[in-house]
Amino acid sequence: MASAAQHLLLGTIVRILANEVSSIAGIHDQVKDIKKELVSMIAFLQDAEGKKAHTKTEETWVASVRDSVYDVEDLIGEFIYCIYEEKTGGPSCKVVPPNHSHSKESLV
Repeated sequence: MASAAQHLLLGTIVRILANEVSSIAGIHDQVKDIKKELVSMIAFLQDAEGKKAHTKTEETWVASVRDSVYDVEDLIGEFIYCIYEEKTGGPSCKVVPPNHSHSKESLV
């Protein structure tokens, strides 16, 4: 589920995101909130790693949290891409909602 490399990637993504948007009013607090949520979700997934779900509810909850982490990962990537496009004079873009077609290997 979540490994040391994924934690490093999470830290890097959050730092990049915070640096890129620090000049936009109100974003800094939102970035901190997103980071706290991601850290919490990844900790949950680490705790669940290697443990067998005892109920269908537990299994569903773990899958739901994993999907949410993927969604946040996708949105951060889209946002960083849009900032890059804006800075380089590329075409304007908008962040597209997640499509839930993730592979397990792309977990933050």
